[in-house]
Amino acid sequence: MKSVNPSSRMTWAILILFGGIVFVAAQLTVTPAKSQTESGKSTKKSAKRAPLWDGKADYVGDEICLGCHAEVAENWKKTRHGQTLSHAGLSKEMRTCETCHGPGSEHASDDNHKKVFNPASMPSDKVIKQCLPCHSSTAKSLEWAASAHGQNDVSCNKCHDIHKPTTKNSLLKQNPTELCLSCHKKQNAEFRSNTHHPVLEGRVKCTDCHNPHKPDRVGRGLKGTGDNPCLKCHTEVKGPFRVEHDPNVSGLSDGCTTCHKPHGSPNPKLLKLFGRGLCLQCHTDRATHRVSGGTCWNVGCHSEVHGGNRALLLQG
Repeated sequence: MKSVNPSSRMTWAILILFGGIVFVAAQLTVTPAKSQTESGKSTKKSAKRAPLWDGKADYVGDEICLGCHAEVAENWKKTRHGQTLSHAGLSKEMRTCETCHGPGSEHASDDNHKKVFNPASMPSDKVIKQCLPCHSSTAKSLEWAASAHGQNDVSCNKCHDIHKPTTKNSLLKQNPTELCLSCHKKQNAEFRSNTHHPVLEGRVKCTDCHNPHKPDRVGRGLKGTGDNPCLKCHTEVKGPFRVEHDPNVSGLSDGCTTCHKPHGSPNPKLLKLFGRGLCLQCHTDRATHRVSGGTCWNVGCHSEVHGGNRALLLQG
């Protein structure tokens, strides 16, 4: 049998290895081209979803804006935003119209005049991102996202009027109570119940108890945790008492709202239920405990329902 020269074996091995490298290189050359085609399709698709103003325009100054928006600008100068952002010492990025609407060169040169950031036609999340950098002391980004308003896509310009001068606090579009109740219909009806917090009478505002920019982690955007928003006004039931009523101290209860409806109720004292039925929600073992002549607390038995310093059974 004829033997094979070792040098020939080495030659064939090198040729095979070189051929493999050429094949792999060819595949790698084809793959990026395919990827580039796919990338092109992706870019074209995403371009359709891009906002009308993509941030590539140049700042032109408010004089250009005044050419078409003179009436709006005149009103805007009288607002708090206008008085603040017209300061001559500010950079062009932080002055007048283009602070909020973005650089206006494309908007001015576009025949349709749409290439600009317009909060009135933009999604709420984009409006929020535009407002929060200046208003971070009022609302943090994560706090707003976790708030009831944020989760329901309520944008700043839903409640605040940016262009029109107003004497109302915080550039609100309406009186604070009217503004809140225009959306919160259930609470609007409750404030017309027999007993209610005097919101419609103007002695209490929704924002006395609620913070519209904060998350629900403190309970419906309340200004404080637990019963603190209630006890701010109702100091006579704050305690501490030697004998506490469980709803006032138990972390497992709803505190004041165990017995009371905070906005309004058909029952006296904002109570959820009338008479001893309220007590029987918790004290089910006393269903046969008869009370003649009234409720558990007004017949002289358990008059200190919020807490007391004398009898164990909250007797007065």
